[in-house]
Amino acid sequence: MHGIDFERINKLTEHIIACAIEVHKNPDPEFLESVYEDAFCIEPDFRGIHYQRQMEIDIEYKGHFIKGQRLDLIAEDSVIVENKVVGEVLPIHKMALLSYLNAAQTRAG
Repeated sequence: MHGIDFERINKLTEHIIACAIEVHKNPDPEFLESVYEDAFCIEPDFRGIHYQRQMEIDIEYKGHFIKGQRLDLIAEDSVIVENKVVGEVLPIHKMALLSYLNAAQTRAG
């Protein structure tokens, strides 16, 4: 696709996965999502990755905009990070991410 720097996005995604793995190494699996989000944000700070937390986006539905939806985190205005503390990623989680990708007009999450 024209104008998309896939190499940059792939490299950024690798760094974000490394951040998630580092947080996942924590021996206490009983944290709430908000604690994991706080812990996760320490890692990009160490790596110099710019991000926004709880960025509000509007979801379009039949020409109307539904306000108040929030992305857990978006890195470098390119990669959405949705923090989930679940046993497995369910189809509903994937659908939510796809809708956020569409609303934020970005390609990676």
